[in-house]
Amino acid sequence: MVKMVAPTNRILEHTQRKTMATPARKVSPRQERLGTTAPAPSPTAAPPVTCTGGIARRCTSISATFGPDRRRRSMSVQVLYGVLHHSLNPRMGSLKRKRVEALPVPTFSDVHPRGSWSLGVRVYHKYHVERFAPSRKRLNLVLLDEQGTKMVAIIYDDQVDRLDPLLREGSAYYVSRMSIEPARMILYQWLADHAFVCVFTRDTTITEIANMHEKILPLLPPLMPLDQVFEFTYHNDIYVDVIGMVIFVSSIGFVEGYKKRIPYRNILIIDGSFKPVMLVIKDKMLTDHLTKWARCSNEQPIIVATMLRAKREEDHSLHTTCFSRVQFDPNVAVARELRKRLL
Repeated sequence: MVKMVAPTNRILEHTQRKTMATPARKVSPRQERLGTTAPAPSPTAAPPVTCTGGIARRCTSISATFGPDRRRRSMSVQVLYGVLHHSLNPRMGSLKRKRVEALPVPTFSDVHPRGSWSLGVRVYHKYHVERFAPSRKRLNLVLLDEQGTKMVAIIYDDQVDRLDPLLREGSAYYVSRMSIEPARMILYQWLADHAFVCVFTRDTTITEIANMHEKILPLLPPLMPLDQVFEFTYHNDIYVDVIGMVIFVSSIGFVEGYKKRIPYRNILIIDGSFKPVMLVIKDKMLTDHLTKWARCSNEQPIIVATMLRAKREEDHSLHTTCFSRVQFDPNVAVARELRKRLL
């Protein structure tokens, strides 16, 4: 432990006398032959000490404990130490940590067909691999960015075998070096209401992001209020995503389809606008959840139905499609808030 003692006049006088009594250095024979001599120290000058950017202060006594016997000894020295201070040396840079603004993370609103893009996405929907030509296959996805914007992604041919096992519906990924192309098929605009689509190429790499919170990458896009659905789809056939509480479930009926009879149920749902809308559940959306639909009249669950087509001319209702998904009581914030409001 080192203890700093304040300087006194007696210590200063003793130090000055000791410094003035220091004898001159002897000249070595080699220095005599070369004709060089060591400069004699100045009796009053202190040893050269560099103090960068600060105030020099003097401490003339240090009390320390050292030696094998651990005795306490004192010695008089002259110490110069500096206190860093930026204002005394304007050439020095600021020692404070500077705030550096990070570049904004691109979203689906920023992409365009030039160059490749890398961003974090969530797989909202993943569909089956389809063969659209001899020796050609395609996998369609619907992705979500951090703003909840939907965009279709397409994987072709050999890349389907490479990336299909890595992609799971509902998981978050960091996708790097994917290309952007115009949406040439009208179906892609119905699925995502976006002018472009993502294409995963041979240079594209994906990395799964574990435990991604829904506040960073949402699990669902902004769901449309039921009282605005038919106004929004008045001049288009864009698929819509809605949320509501089931208040009525009809019995199973059948309609004639292509080469088979298609089962269906009529469901009444309401949301925060308290305007009931009929939802027609057909085919696999019905048969895959027969037990859950039968219990809906008593349990009144909150459901999220996606990729629905609005039919204004027939019965002013929403119909499921082959791209639709239905979730019963999803553990998301929007479902919990709706239940609190309705109950």
